[in-house]
Amino acid sequence: MAYDASPSWSGFNYQGKVALFHTLSMINAKPVDYDFKSYTLTLEKTEDFEIAEGGKTLSYHQVKAYQLPSYSKYSEALIGIMLELYNSKGTKGFLHTWKKVNSKQGKRDLIESICSDFLEIVSEYNNGPKIPGKSLIEKAASKEKSIPKKAAIIRIALPGMSETDIELILNSIGKKEDDSISRFSLYEYPDGQKCCDLEEINKKIKHELSIAFKNRKIITTDQQLSNAFHFFLGKIDQHIIRRHKNEEKSPISISFSLISSILNHDFENISTEYLAYQFKDEFLALFDEFMGDDESYSAPLDDNECNLHSVRNTLSTLAATELWSYFRSFCPHEYIESSNNISNALNISKDGIRFVLLKIFNTISHKTANHDPIRARLTYRSSAQPPEYYLPTTILSQYSSAKIAKKIFENPNMTEILYEVGTLIYDGEHITKLSDAILKHTTPPTELEADPRSKRDAILDSIRLVPITHAKAELDAN
Repeated sequence: MAYDASPSWSGFNYQGKVALFHTLSMINAKPVDYDFKSYTLTLEKTEDFEIAEGGKTLSYHQVKAYQLPSYSKYSEALIGIMLELYNSKGTKGFLHTWKKVNSKQGKRDLIESICSDFLEIVSEYNNGPKIPGKSLIEKAASKEKSIPKKAAIIRIALPGMSETDIELILNSIGKKEDDSISRFSLYEYPDGQKCCDLEEINKKIKHELSIAFKNRKIITTDQQLSNAFHFFLGKIDQHIIRRHKNEEKSPISISFSLISSILNHDFENISTEYLAYQFKDEFLALFDEFMGDDESYSAPLDDNECNLHSVRNTLSTLAATELWSYFRSFCPHEYIESSNNISNALNISKDGIRFVLLKIFNTISHKTANHDPIRARLTYRSSAQPPEYYLPTTILSQYSSAKIAKKIFENPNMTEILYEVGTLIYDGEHITKLSDAILKHTTPPTELEADPRSKRDAILDSIRLVPITHAKAELDAN
């Protein structure tokens, strides 16, 4: 199983950035005064995103961010987009990838590889062992609920069709009798490359933004370009979050006219909104960096969901300002309060995120994760009664337990962050009670009247510092 850098949709992950790049490049290809009112970008409808003009789909786009180039990782997505192209005559299809995609063994190129996938499914149906109901085509045409992924993809694209009809369609695609294959290609970027990693797509988006501003005779600084970059990602992110909250309704399209008009926005002033967008982008990028490092991360060998992916999924669906609130709880030893601190918060805690927080998320079972949107907090919950809550933190091993306790005690947000928490997971080696690590009544909290020391002392009395491996063992035992 390869690492997929886009485990769930967000305006700040690879899929959202590719969609933004493609849209901006289309806008830049037209005159500044071009009327885009009939053009739309739609996310997560049939494919990862699609472009339409006047309600007619111009192109479908599949976006994959696998680290490994093995064709088998892309096979299901390619079967799906081919069937969409079969159902939508005249529409083009593109695959966007992080890395170069290899062909199947013995096949000349990607097109031959795709054709062989379809012909193998047909061959299994016609020439495989005569066990009724076992082939992918039979399962796709059946009413069974639990069927293989490829059979489910076929059923969704060709609903209600008989085995015979499905076999004819798949055979026509595999033999190139239908023109679906001719309308598909790997997406080619302006520099001629047919793949693009996460760092490079950021540069390409900023380049398209600079072209758009130049075309509009808008002079921009590097800061304005950065603001615009994060602002657009944030707007796409907001759209996706609204989409997920209304899953039963039809996907909402984004007008090219709206995107084009935003290009005239004043990106000079750095508002809290810009900073929150920047924070979310940089925070989630640390997940990608961690998961792209073979020494730090390896995906599960079985079919179990990756712990780190699961947590990233949860956090990526939060609005940028909500994620900021969650982040504060991961740093009980740091006073991070004002929104003005967003710009330097990651610099303060970046090592703690890389070497502690992400390690915790990767190590401890996501099945024990407890998402509390009311308190803007993610903890791990034991199954014991009453349950115990374990808070993942960014606390590095370089701090002594006394220093950690003192820093937590001095944080005015302490009682809010540590409500009902009994254990702080950190990068140290020893289990320590905070009350044993600090002399009480040493340093008063910043907001003494709002948070009496006796209450704070009581909280410290009940909290432990626990190493990652010990926390995992305790939660697994429950």
